[in-house]
Amino acid sequence: MAFGPDGNLYITQWYGEAVAGKVYGYDAEEDSFYFLRNIPLPGHIDPGAFRGTGIAFVGDYFYIGSVDGVVGNAAWIDEYNLSDSSLTGHYCEFDGHVGAIKKASDTSLWVGWTGGAVVEIEIDTCEIVFELDFCDIGGMGNADIALREIGDCDGNGKSDACEIALGVLEDKNRNWVPDDYEVCGLPGDVNGDGTIDVLDLIEVLANWGACP
Repeated sequence: MAFGPDGNLYITQWYGEAVAGKVYGYDAEEDSFYFLRNIPLPGHIDPGAFRGTGIAFVGDYFYIGSVDGVVGNAAWIDEYNLSDSSLTGHYCEFDGHVGAIKKASDTSLWVGWTGGAVVEIEIDTCEIVFELDFCDIGGMGNADIALREIGDCDGNGKSDACEIALGVLEDKNRNWVPDDYEVCGLPGDVNGDGTIDVLDLIEVLANWGACP
């Protein structure tokens, strides 16, 4: 269940009626929701086994994840037009379970994967292009996706959050910034010297103007 960019409420279906979900508008004067339209069930799935798991909005489309409640190891992500909830004909099929879905970029989705993992999937190709380590995820991937801000202060190509969680980097104050790199990413520290002062302002003014 989620509010779309059009202000309507989108609710995915969990068994029951042979629809993938329903769309409701909101009447501010009556302070109540009213039914707008059904979201059609994809033709590639058993209506009696359909379980909608997540929904995400990207541009002019929205995406619904689903699993086969009978087989249990088949999952899909279907694409719908935001304007009228019609199927576009484009969908991704996977082995395993698909849970929560969130927008990753204008061309990709974060998807909760089997076992609580979170992967990034390219919408056009349905390919998995990236998989997050467990410690970069602030929630269970199958139920929800809450991504921590991923930093790499020591520049070794590994997430600081993961290295802290594994005990590789020390973080005594538990702020998810390595103790040896407390100034890394400090807002306002433009020149990276560990302090925010007039030198940072001079650096900003020296580079003032249109971007290249």
